[in-house]
Amino acid sequence: MQANYKNAVHYFEQVTTISSQEVYKYNLAMAYTKNGQFKLALRYFNELAESRRNQPNYNIGHTQVLMELKQYEKARNWLDASIKLMPHVREYYELSADLYKKVGANEKAAKEEKIAHNISGDALDFEPFF
Repeated sequence: MQANYKNAVHYFEQVTTISSQEVYKYNLAMAYTKNGQFKLALRYFNELAESRRNQPNYNIGHTQVLMELKQYEKARNWLDASIKLMPHVREYYELSADLYKKVGANEKAAKEEKIAHNISGDALDFEPFF
């Protein structure tokens, strides 16, 4: 599977040189994330944030990359923005619980897990569309 993301990185790098559409930048950032190239992914998520702070998928991608880079306070800010925009998305609370666990806030993590458990519905898919 890793090879597929390397191909995706190559493809979206080429596409972003000829098109400035946000969807290509988002997919490039996600491909970098899947490849473990978190600093490169962060560069694109930061760029997307300048134009679309209120786009939950961008915020979640940003959150995930910041968590990988152990920038937990910044990750919390992006995640909180997503929760504020869409408070009924179970996966946001699951990610929030994971983030709290990473900083040792287990009581807060348990609270977020309880909220997530009480939200019904299918899982949201934050994967890129390639």
